[in-house]
Amino acid sequence: MAVPYLRYVSGSICVAKLTLTYENVSADSDYGPAFDFTAGKEWWVSDKWGLGVAGGFGYHSVSDPDISQNWSGPSFGVRFSATYN
Repeated sequence: MAVPYLRYVSGSICVAKLTLTYENVSADSDYGPAFDFTAGKEWWVSDKWGLGVAGGFGYHSVSDPDISQNWSGPSFGVRFSATYN
């Protein structure tokens, strides 16, 4: 079944690390799993140019060695693209 207006999907599985810096003090997490999923559409607006929009969802879960807890949560984003071909 085709999804109307959907032209591309992409996904990534990766390793994440968080760094927090506040008033010249830095703290780092351990490495942990993360993923990203994006779906979008692009329209040709001339013979050589395309413009598009996509929505992205991500999730990460990394542990903090200093407090023995995980930092985890989702992220959402809107992405715009311009393609010259």
